[in-house]
Parts: sequence; C-alpha cells; structure tokens
Amino acid sequence: MRHIAELERKVQTLQTEATTLSAQLTLLQQSELQSLSLQLLRVPACPAILATLP
Repeated sequence: MRHIAELERKVQTLQTEATTLSAQLTLLQQSELQSLSLQLLRVPACPAILATLP
C-alpha cells in the first residue's frame, strides 16, 4: 500500500510539473507572437506582396 501511495504522489508531482510547463510554454508562445507581430509592423509594406493578397 505504501508503494501505491508513493506512486500516486509521484504522478501528482508530474501532473503539476506538466501543468506548469504547459503554462510557461503558452506564455513563451504569446511573447514570441507579440515579438513577431511588432517586427512585422516595422517592415515597410511592399506593393508587390500586397498585390498578391486576396
């Protein structure tokens, strides 16, 4: 029974770590998206590219 309780604690720890890492990944992705968006805003619009857009 003690072995099962220890495994359950380890599973809980891993689930908590996975949740934390997932949240960190989401924040990093949002930050990267914002950074790329700002970079795109700084790029001068090229008429040839704009002409190809629907």
